[in-house]
Amino acid sequence: MIGIPLRIKDYDRQIEKTVIRFCREQADTCFEEAAPLIEKYRREIAYYTDLNLEPDYGRYAALEKANVLRAYTARLDEKIIGFAVFHVATHLHFKSNIFAMHDILYIMPEHRGFGYKFIRWCTEELRADGVSVVYFSVNVNYDYRPLLERMGFEHTDHLYAKRIK
Repeated sequence: MIGIPLRIKDYDRQIEKTVIRFCREQADTCFEEAAPLIEKYRREIAYYTDLNLEPDYGRYAALEKANVLRAYTARLDEKIIGFAVFHVATHLHFKSNIFAMHDILYIMPEHRGFGYKFIRWCTEELRADGVSVVYFSVNVNYDYRPLLERMGFEHTDHLYAKRIK
């Protein structure tokens, strides 16, 4: 976690007399630990199940070093139970504004229920870093648009994909 000013907040929901902690972390220190969750995420919502999951951790680290990546975790007893990753940069159309695009958001099924507070906390962290607009790309296999809409997010775009190779 060297080099990143961390803002840590304890989430007030008690689970088995422990507290879920939200943290900003360096991607290269938490991605290895999060790898099993990334695989669970893939199995839960992947469209193209025949594609091999092989995250480019080196590129993630390079993006973080360039200050255009944010990795946030939710931890229970120091173990990652959820995480969110965002790409953060000025927008090509709005060069005076910083936009954040969610890359991945996952909470282990057995611990779901604090997503609202986790997303709100991530959004507050992004705002503190100067972000003007946050985008979430919501997978149709796990549609949490109603949650985002309750939080004030607007439905602005549709995303389409086509397998061409």
